[in-house]
Amino acid sequence: MKEKYDPELVAKARTNTIIGKRNVNGVIEFKGIPFAEPPVGRNRWKPAQPLPESNEVLEAYEYRAAPVQPPLMSADFPTSEDCLYLNIWTKSLKQKNKPVLVWVYGGSYVSGSGSDKLYSGESLVAEQPDILLVTFNYRLGVFGSLNLSMIDPKDEFKYSCNLSILDTQAALRWIHENIEAFGGDPDNITLFGQSAGSNNITANLQCPNSRRYFKRFIGQSSFAFDMGLTPLENSLKVAEQFFTAVGTQDLELLLALPANKLLEAQMKFYSSAAMSIDTKLFSPVLDGLTLHEGEIDRIAKGSAAGISCIIGTNSGEYDMAYRELDDVSILARITAENKEKLAMFPGFIDKVIANDPDRPLKEACLDIKNDLDMRVAGLVILEALSEHSDTYSYYFNWRDPAMRDTRTPHGAEVAILFAHEHKQVPQDMARAMRLMWTNFARWGDPSTSFAPDWSQYKVPARHTLVIDEKPDIVCGIRTKDIEILYPIVKRRGT
Repeated sequence: MKEKYDPELVAKARTNTIIGKRNVNGVIEFKGIPFAEPPVGRNRWKPAQPLPESNEVLEAYEYRAAPVQPPLMSADFPTSEDCLYLNIWTKSLKQKNKPVLVWVYGGSYVSGSGSDKLYSGESLVAEQPDILLVTFNYRLGVFGSLNLSMIDPKDEFKYSCNLSILDTQAALRWIHENIEAFGGDPDNITLFGQSAGSNNITANLQCPNSRRYFKRFIGQSSFAFDMGLTPLENSLKVAEQFFTAVGTQDLELLLALPANKLLEAQMKFYSSAAMSIDTKLFSPVLDGLTLHEGEIDRIAKGSAAGISCIIGTNSGEYDMAYRELDDVSILARITAENKEKLAMFPGFIDKVIANDPDRPLKEACLDIKNDLDMRVAGLVILEALSEHSDTYSYYFNWRDPAMRDTRTPHGAEVAILFAHEHKQVPQDMARAMRLMWTNFARWGDPSTSFAPDWSQYKVPARHTLVIDEKPDIVCGIRTKDIEILYPIVKRRGT
């Protein structure tokens, strides 16, 4: 092997020896590293199984398949059930104890991949060579969350509700045990993710067996609380719809069916409306095994003490989905979506609208939507951690001039964080955002010269960094609205 491979590209991990390659930026890439046994055959709906140690040499030069997902969502790469692979970017194997950033992708738990070119780590690591970046795959759709309890009398597949979450746990275990071979510090791992990725991270925060594998996390726009979690009874309803669509409730037949047939059945009942950002068909399930009710209350009492976080959202998360609706239509839509909440808290929509008579009705309704479905759940988690950990809050409010009057949409920060060039983005702000995230990974403090006074989020001040071309520190966002909405989300989520 010494003759065949450049020793600067050879990582001797616990599992095996892995060979990377250097790209044009001088960054070393390791692609398509397995972190678990393939979840195929009888392992289809089981937690990821650890890999045995091996003397084999792996040439980690190419991405492996993405998780099974609808074809329009995976046009750029092949998919397979054999998808549990990760990718690593580092500037050098010689430099040791580098902070490790682990990206968890979004996609409503039905699409996405750690090998998406948007998440390539080469530009970020080239810019900041003292960090190490990892991306990985987790199972999606019915492969990642399907309640089989009604047809599994022996409990062989009792964890099938939360395989998306447990795949992340398995990846973190592999990273913790092997990242030292790549120059990373196994005791300084920071997770960051957007949308379902952030939801996945905050679900793993609620898993004691996962918390041992990371020190910090950054949650961007979606959180495992209230609407971000699926009640057990709802997961049973989803399973019934799937069994009807696939045409059988026979477990052995389901295990024998090819993946494409299962995907076709998933797509039958997953209507165009269900594919919207609002829907949570495959979100983490409160199954009493992987995820338990009341875990946020236990975190508030210190069960996750020492895990620090940054949590934030964008100013116009759902705005794009509602931009064609007029004032009357959007008010009717928001009212219909919140029937259950209105039954428990009558008149809360009118109260929020009355908070600011000068705010346009459509904007008020969108604020309610964005806060109820996203921001407030993040605040609940922030406040649970804040008594025992370092906690920071942000609100991304930079508006792309090309999008006219639209506020900052869902996911607008992702390309910036991965250092993809965009002429419209103010470069000082973009570089500062990346430095905030990486400073947090380095030493737990995201402050930079761009925003030197980013104070921690603690009650009652609730300091929040508004990220824009000119940053600002404020004491909470729409605090009068939050006073009304916070108790609603907190009560429903506990």
